[in-house]
Amino acid sequence: MDLTYELRDDEDDGDVLTSRKYVTEFEVELTNAHNKTYLLNQLVEGVVRLNLKRPLEIRGIVVWFCGRTDIYWTEKRRGSATKCFDTVQFDAHEDYFNIRNYILEPGYVNAGETRLPFKFQLTPPLPENFEDNLCRIEYFVEATLKLDYNPDNNFKTREDFLVFDPYDLNKTVLPDVSFPVHAQKSLAPKRFCCCGLLPPMVAFLRLTRSGYSPGETIHAQADVENNSPKRIQDVRFSLYEERVYKTKYKTHVVRDDIVSASGGSVGSGETRHWPNVPLTIPKQQLFNVTNSNIFTIRHRLEMLLVPQDLKVVVEIVLGAIPLSNRDIQAPPHSRMGPGRPTGETVADFEKRRKSATDTQTTTSQASLRQHENQTRQRRKDRNRRIYPDNIIDSRTYADHVKNMRHERLPPFDHIDG
Repeated sequence: MDLTYELRDDEDDGDVLTSRKYVTEFEVELTNAHNKTYLLNQLVEGVVRLNLKRPLEIRGIVVWFCGRTDIYWTEKRRGSATKCFDTVQFDAHEDYFNIRNYILEPGYVNAGETRLPFKFQLTPPLPENFEDNLCRIEYFVEATLKLDYNPDNNFKTREDFLVFDPYDLNKTVLPDVSFPVHAQKSLAPKRFCCCGLLPPMVAFLRLTRSGYSPGETIHAQADVENNSPKRIQDVRFSLYEERVYKTKYKTHVVRDDIVSASGGSVGSGETRHWPNVPLTIPKQQLFNVTNSNIFTIRHRLEMLLVPQDLKVVVEIVLGAIPLSNRDIQAPPHSRMGPGRPTGETVADFEKRRKSATDTQTTTSQASLRQHENQTRQRRKDRNRRIYPDNIIDSRTYADHVKNMRHERLPPFDHIDG
């Protein structure tokens, strides 16, 4: 759409500059917003107010509805040919809606106040407003009063608004945040020529559910079996926010810890169980940005073994509307008791997994031998069909070919030496 107009032959720049003096008010007003905040699928309604001292000829009034995400950061890199540092820029842009409409066509406008209404709908999916030093998600309505072809002579006014999408944990289908979640990782010790194979170090983390709201307490359950000769100095539990910035040439990840706790140490050859590690989520606004292709915010709970650097991570979902059945939690579960094991321990689990792996390996080897035997038999059957009955394998066939060559040699008895 071409939004520029040229001056008439009898109009000069001086007339345009004089016309600017007669504009006393030009602004955008949102009429149906509470604290300039809207929900998804809601209509954004408002008016553009224009006050003139006297009648004025204009080139029109354009309203711009925009929702976008901008990412930008710079990094210092050493040049390949020189020892100097170069500044490398990374940026990305994404539009959710970008609409420009004329709400007043070119012509004369009477003196006094003129109110021009507008409205448009916020169609999901849209991310919530967010801003930090690398990214900005914004929504605004901008009106432009065009006096001539020169943009410097135009009047512009802008009104920003917020898009609020309260994440309802009760409506989350995939994944179901009311179900328990767990994760496990093992770290095999280094092998030396003089030592045998040691069992791995195993860490297990479990949550009764994966959906929480600000102000709630996460009750984590954990097991650690230290089969290494070194002592685990500390087992740290951390709830953190992960922000991912995506550009064409690089992806940048930033982590901010929200709350953390320490579980203590685990000696060599010991097994320790934590039935309840409380982590209270602070009562503050926490964002879940998942509707953007270039910027995402997620939350995770991590169990870190220091100094072995073994990490067990479980992803959780933070929502503004809590679960309705959050008080009906799953019963406490432990993969090992504090003293005598009441269920399957980590060592039993590793033995069962190793036994299943050995059984699967034996079955695979038997299947492979059976396949090789069948292939060898098919090759023999094919040889019986192609070659004579007394020719079966390749060795006999080679002797047969050698004999046939000697039989085809011509007699040389009549040739004198």
